[in-house]
Amino acid sequence: MVTCDEVDAMEDGPEGDPVFLAFGRSENYEDSVQVVSSTAHTQYFSKPKDGEQKQDKTTGSRIHDWWLKSDQRKWFARCPDCKQSQS
Repeated sequence: MVTCDEVDAMEDGPEGDPVFLAFGRSENYEDSVQVVSSTAHTQYFSKPKDGEQKQDKTTGSRIHDWWLKSDQRKWFARCPDCKQSQS
């Protein structure tokens, strides 16, 4: 299992995208599990200020880009009291 947390706060290093590098470590295992998690940082969705360069991410948020690549599954937990599914 490879877990990358707070990916929106990560910056590309000299070797490239840290998430791709981490996931590359599991590519020889067909049953590997790869997890990406983060708090979406809203500053990535705003226009760059004068003098700032726009980030190379597709949407401006690394976690949102990974969510768009996923099956966009939603996880639910059943409330023990009312038995309703909650996200």
